[in-house]
Amino acid sequence: MTDDEQRGFGTRCVHAGQASDPETGSRAPPLYQTTSYTFTDADRAADLYALEAEGDIYSRISNPTVATLERRLADLEGGVGTLCTASGMAALDAATFLLCEAGDNVVSAASIYGGTHTYLSHTAARRGIEARFVDTLDPGAYDEAIDEHTAYVHCETIGNPSLVTPDLGAVADVAHDHGVPLFVDNTFATPALCRPLEHGADLVWESTTKWLHGSGTTIGGALIDGGSFPWGEHPERYPEVGGDNPAFHGLNFAEEFGDRAFTAAALRCVGHASGARNPRSPDGTSLGERPRGRPVSRGPRRGLVGRLPRTGDPRDSRHRPRVLGGWVRRNDRVRAGGGLRGRQAPL
Repeated sequence: MTDDEQRGFGTRCVHAGQASDPETGSRAPPLYQTTSYTFTDADRAADLYALEAEGDIYSRISNPTVATLERRLADLEGGVGTLCTASGMAALDAATFLLCEAGDNVVSAASIYGGTHTYLSHTAARRGIEARFVDTLDPGAYDEAIDEHTAYVHCETIGNPSLVTPDLGAVADVAHDHGVPLFVDNTFATPALCRPLEHGADLVWESTTKWLHGSGTTIGGALIDGGSFPWGEHPERYPEVGGDNPAFHGLNFAEEFGDRAFTAAALRCVGHASGARNPRSPDGTSLGERPRGRPVSRGPRRGLVGRLPRTGDPRDSRHRPRVLGGWVRRNDRVRAGGGLRGRQAPL
């Protein structure tokens, strides 16, 4: 068992994915404000560019500070890898750009964030990608909408703002029966309340701007890979990940990187075009940056990531959705409560 596996959730919010600096002993992760990197020799450079070695080439693709946050979010969500982006919508766009092409369609829950609905119905449509919106709570509706051109199935852990909560396991079963991944927006719940990968989802995306960062100072997004979907079994449907990728001299990411195929392909194929994160924003997120203007020693950390496990530990709020839901159901004055009152999967 690794150190991170032995640690509690609150401790992992602060320390997962990062060790003390071996040279200086610094406990906090350093800020690598750099665009480029040096190589020990030409052979090392050749190996990096050929994807035959792990390492940083250019910060538009990867950066050590960003990588700390990526490892931490993968740990908290139970994934194998993460691509951090400049915003939550950039994370959604990165996955869509990698998995879809003109003529494909996306089957999505209807009860989703307005910006996501607009992206799928208008922005993606301009690329020839059709959005099919279905009853969020009816697994059969997803089943009827999927066909041989469906690239992925999408829903939110908790619908924003309707609060409906789909049965992730049932929707995942439907998607997998058709050979497509389930892609879940976990922004509203965060891994403190729900980890969709444990309920059958294959990919998760988050707007880190909201509760993961929490201070209202930094825009960001994350795309987390569960490592569970068999991309190599679908090379025709997902050629960038499961087939011979012409952009990398025929490299097959599924064969080369195994369960990290999607993360590796996302970093190399679309990471540079998804609004790469400035190292300063992941640094603030990882450290639990306080609201601007507050003294560092006094202001409360509002975010989930980087938050110290003392008062306000995110685990303390796990029971609150159940308490609120029970209150809504018992209160006759409430006529509509979305997922809190109507059909829903248990929180």
